[in-house]
Amino acid sequence: MCRICLGSFLPDSCGQLAAISEERDKLRKEHPTESDQSGMEKTIRELESIIHELKELISHKDTELNTMNERLSLETRKVKSLEREGDQLRSQVALLESKVRTPEITC
Repeated sequence: MCRICLGSFLPDSCGQLAAISEERDKLRKEHPTESDQSGMEKTIRELESIIHELKELISHKDTELNTMNERLSLETRKVKSLEREGDQLRSQVALLESKVRTPEITC
């Protein structure tokens, strides 16, 4: 058929073309073809695979974070212990310095 014969079938404006495209899309949603369904199933499988990989990554990162928190806690306890030890040493030095400055009288 020539363009003149198809005149009644061709859209005469962008609005008609958009309406035809919209109707086509609506029909595809209502009645998906086999290839559309298999394509959607493939996409779903790919997305499920990505989700599985992300869950594994999150689990690994969570384990890593817990290990780092445990180390941080241990190091915090070490720092506090060293600070206490430093305080004790300063106190002992101060006591020794005071003894050196003022000799004790012994009988």
